[in-house]
Formats: sequence, structure tokens, C-alpha cells
Amino acid sequence: MSENNNNNNVNVEGEENNNGLMLIGAGFGRCGTTSTFVALQKLGFKCYHMKEVFKNKGHGDFWYKKSIGEDVDFADVFDKCGYVAGVDWPMSTYYKELMEKYPEAKVILNVRDPEAWHKSCMSSIYKISSIKAISLEIFSFFLGLNRMRKMIDNIIWQGTFDGKFEDKEYAIKIFNENIEEVKQYVPEDRLLIFDVKKHGYKELCEFINVEPPKDEEGNIINFPHANTTEEFNGRVKVMQRFKILDYFLFAGLVSFFGASLYYLNTRYNWY
Repeated sequence: MSENNNNNNVNVEGEENNNGLMLIGAGFGRCGTTSTFVALQKLGFKCYHMKEVFKNKGHGDFWYKKSIGEDVDFADVFDKCGYVAGVDWPMSTYYKELMEKYPEAKVILNVRDPEAWHKSCMSSIYKISSIKAISLEIFSFFLGLNRMRKMIDNIIWQGTFDGKFEDKEYAIKIFNENIEEVKQYVPEDRLLIFDVKKHGYKELCEFINVEPPKDEEGNIINFPHANTTEEFNGRVKVMQRFKILDYFLFAGLVSFFGASLYYLNTRYNWY
């Protein structure tokens, strides 16, 4: 083990990849998966990530169908769109099936301190997913994002954490169980356990057999650190504005009905 201790409507973007996936991510989100995504892209590996689901037409529907048990072909998302690697949810939930589909692929398991991981999720992706607002529902409906939101709930919050993510002890238990399961399931020579705070391009590139990127002096460059909690907070603030919109929506409806009653009463002397 390398633990460095080593629907048919999917949008086809880029050249079709006949070799399939070379690297499968089995780690949960908020474990440096975005940083790893950025690093792999820099190395020339077209990489999949939750952000790619939002980016590509049809991918949300694909994963929604998968989340409710419909039969789908992973090639429609990965091979036809040219992806050779992937990390983060939703891929990590199905790493076993993907290993069967792509038997030559290696597996990367992003890990992190469990307490820090849960705290990060609570203040970022879970916080966004937990926002309830009528205006958000309307917005999602018109942009066709309802299935996307349902897919995330099906795969992550309900499917992985049984609706109990706010229970820190339970969520961390699931987190740790996934790490141990991956270690037991994936052959040692195909697995890289990767912590972005401890490892970098050297360990990643050795695992996938490519040269690490270097600066002008020949030193391996620093590993990217992307999508920090601080960066994510900006998105949370944007999403929370939908709650404010709800107040305006409610005030508008009250004003409309109040004005309507006043008009009707003035015209027809209802009371």
C-alpha cells in the first residue's frame, strides 16, 4: 500500500477516452479533493469532481438516476467526456463499481484529520445543502437544479450518513469506516493514501508514474491548496441571501393580498 508513511443526454466535452479511467478517487469530499483535482489537471489528467457535475449538461441527471438505483453506464460520463481521473463525491461513493469497470485503474484515498474534516463540512457543503428557502426552490426549479440537489442528498447526506451528519460522532464513525474499508478492499499496489497537508506532487507523481512539475531551479513546485473553508464561506453567504429573498417574497405577497382586499372592499363594500 502506498501510504506515504504511500442518460443518454450526457454532454460530450473533449475527445473520447478509449482507455477509461486511470485513477479513481475513494475519499470523501473536504479532504483536499479540490486541491488534488487542480494538481491532476495541471499534470495533464482530465479530472472529474463534483464541480464537473454542475459544469456538464446531463451529468446531474446521470448521478440522480444512479442515486435511485437506475442502471447507468459510467462510460457515458467518463469515457465519452474524456476523463481519465476523478476525486470527490459522487465518484467516491461508487469506487468499488468503478474498479470493476476499470480494472487497471489505481485508487487515491484522500484523508484528513476527522475532527477538522467534520468541522469543515459543517461550515461549507453541509451548510449550503441545509439552506431551506422558497425562493431557492423556485430558483432551482427554473434552472433545472432540483434533481442535482436531490442527488446530493441521496448520495451524501442520506445515502452515506443516513441523515445524521449533524451527529459528529456518527459522521466521523462513517468517515473512518470508509477509510478502513478502502484500505481493506483495494490491493496495496493500487492504492495511494494521500493527505494534502503531508504529501505533494512528489508522492502523487511517483504513484501515477509521471514527472512532477518543477520551477526554474529544478525544485518540485508546491502542491495547490484550493477551495479552503474561507473561500467556501463566500458561497455560503451568497446562498444565504435566498433566505433574505424569502422575507421580501412574503412581504410582497402580504402587500399584494392586502391591496387586493382594500380594492375589493372599496369597490364592492364587502364590509
